[in-house]
Amino acid sequence: FYASIKEEEMDNMLYYQEVKHAILNKEFVLYYQPIVNLVDKTMQGAEALMRWNHPTKGVQAPSTFLKVLEQSGDIKWVGEWGIESMIRMHNLMAEKYPTIPLRFSLNLSTKQLLDSNLANKFIDIMNKNNAKPEHYMLEISDFMVVEKIAIIKTNIYKLRDYGFKIAVDGFELDGQSVQAIQKSPIDVIKL
Repeated sequence: FYASIKEEEMDNMLYYQEVKHAILNKEFVLYYQPIVNLVDKTMQGAEALMRWNHPTKGVQAPSTFLKVLEQSGDIKWVGEWGIESMIRMHNLMAEKYPTIPLRFSLNLSTKQLLDSNLANKFIDIMNKNNAKPEHYMLEISDFMVVEKIAIIKTNIYKLRDYGFKIAVDGFELDGQSVQAIQKSPIDVIKL
């Protein structure tokens, strides 16, 4: 039993080192899933989806690496890198399609929202890049933590007050949650 735990821990440590190596080698990328208006078939923006271009395993979904990033604290890096990357892509798209008002969105994990400096860091990044927060939406998957954990609530309100749109994934919402959302800083429920 002890030997199997030791072996599992060694595998975890090797994987952690592999993820750290991926950060240094810029193997993480954002893919953009278009958001389209179904009425007039125009692109309204895109959702940024993080992937790992693993050198031997190919493109990896977040389910393979997100927990390691959260446990190691590197999830803070993900948020800052993600929003800066998204700003650059938005600027490229806005230059190419200047008449289309595009909004880009980025997912935030609960672990990211627990960082008391998250909102300030995002605001600094936006200011440094002369980016307009109304062009960006931040998505959270677990709405119930917003009302239960003070630091998360503070971050969400601060980001919303700055001008970001806030979305929540609606797949796990019940009737009581939807009523609570009406009194919260949530702008969009994703279905």
